[in-house]
Amino acid sequence: MKKKRMYNLLGAIVLGFVSYSTMSANVPTIYSPFSLTVVLPTFYIYDLGKILPSFLSFLPVILARCIVPLFFIAWSHKLYSNTCKIPRRSIILFSMMIILSFISLFGSWNYGIEYQGKFHTIAMYGLNLIFWVVMIFLYLLNRKKPSFKISFIFHWISFAWLAWVAFPWLGELL
Repeated sequence: MKKKRMYNLLGAIVLGFVSYSTMSANVPTIYSPFSLTVVLPTFYIYDLGKILPSFLSFLPVILARCIVPLFFIAWSHKLYSNTCKIPRRSIILFSMMIILSFISLFGSWNYGIEYQGKFHTIAMYGLNLIFWVVMIFLYLLNRKKPSFKISFIFHWISFAWLAWVAFPWLGELL
């Protein structure tokens, strides 16, 4: 049980770096695609920095980058049960996220081409497709032979996708 919790903690820490990387550049790039799941909380939480003393103004940015890792920890608590199957709630959540991501990408094609360029836009589509295929593969693998490791990797990859490239910024910057 302690080993599983350690995986969860280390997974959340690495997800913090993934969340940071999605906005590590000043503009959307292939390695820093400005995923909406990190960008929106950053916009909302960033205003807190205006009311804090200047030496604490970095805290809202760190807090915004910690939302996905904290959600990962909260979501993954069921992984400690005796079953090693990927929970149905995870399948439903990530199926919905894949559908919403597809809709977002489809609707952003023209804006992505116009503002980020064809190469960047196609790269965002390709990265998302890779994550979708990996998640589906891990789900099918876990269904055939349930194990904690496969379930954990499925969840970690899914949250890494959400934190990094699930809803990339394609279009005009604010």
